[in-house]
Amino acid sequence: MPTTPLNQIPYPLPGDAADVPADIKRVADRLDSFGYVPIGGIILWPLPGGSPSPNFLVCDGAPVPAGFPLLLAKMANTPNTQGLFPIGAGTRSGSGGSYNYSTGTTGGFEKITLALGELPAHHHSYTDYFPLDNYNTPGSGAGGGSQNAIRQTGDAGSGQAHENRPPWFVFTFLIRAA
Repeated sequence: MPTTPLNQIPYPLPGDAADVPADIKRVADRLDSFGYVPIGGIILWPLPGGSPSPNFLVCDGAPVPAGFPLLLAKMANTPNTQGLFPIGAGTRSGSGGSYNYSTGTTGGFEKITLALGELPAHHHSYTDYFPLDNYNTPGSGAGGGSQNAIRQTGDAGSGQAHENRPPWFVFTFLIRAA
């Protein structure tokens, strides 16, 4: 019996004998309510409560159950995407340099304390108040008084970028297992 090219769904030709229950089961095995998502394909699910289908597993790093042999042949555990932001694999060049992102790797920080080299170049000013009697200041005269001096700290920082998380929305990552 011939099949469709994408999903391999059998269809009878005139004169073919059809086994309707078996043909319907083959169609049901190939299709689901999500359309065509290959085994191992990941979708983003916006609703709470985990997987909406028994054919999908939550991407939480758990072992792939033995009941999903096609996915188990590809991986022992689901990817753990909990709390992670997706980035497309490949090399990207930007103002901060060139970055290579390999499939399956993780990185980044939720919070970061800036290091001195990540601060923009800047300085701080302060006013130093001191009485003249306590300093040998030329031209101060006798009798005391005070003089204000505006002083600056040394320059610091070099303006290097630091990591930030963009605005976000939480999804559950689901992987098709069957």
